[in-house]
Amino acid sequence: TRPMQFLHKLFRTAHRPHHLIGNDDEKARLTVGQNFVEGWTYWFVMPNIWFSFIALYLGLTEVFVYGMIFKGVWTLHVHTNWQYDLYFLNHKNPIVRKIAYALAHVFTFPNQHHHHHARGRNSGKNLQNVLSLYDWLFWGTRVIELEPPKRYGWRQTEEEKNSALYRFSGTLR
Repeated sequence: TRPMQFLHKLFRTAHRPHHLIGNDDEKARLTVGQNFVEGWTYWFVMPNIWFSFIALYLGLTEVFVYGMIFKGVWTLHVHTNWQYDLYFLNHKNPIVRKIAYALAHVFTFPNQHHHHHARGRNSGKNLQNVLSLYDWLFWGTRVIELEPPKRYGWRQTEEEKNSALYRFSGTLR
């Protein structure tokens, strides 16, 4: 429908700058700095922002503080170049592999989210950066890969390469 197409474009365009960080060789690497790179409209559609306002309105200051600390630390951790999850997913002990695989259905681990930032078939997958339950149960977008992505970053237009203002300004171009 038209309203859904509009919302899809809004979300995608607002989230796009988060994927453009990288080198001119278009082999972008993930960094924790990418957590804070979003188009301005994305802050209005992020559920954790809504959660913050609701928790504070209801006087749940501790819930707000602990929730934001956990979300912030976990989000930073999935945007590092750590790949410890691959060690466990590919472990020689089948019990360790199964536990790692089960946990990857609940929590998002670095390699899962790296595939979201990769240029490849999984760039539209693993959208969540804390709870992969949403990707698994609601959106059907959870993918558990057993190797790191080959190439990171989305292709940039010439305007995006040459102008940070262009990247972050008009979300509804």
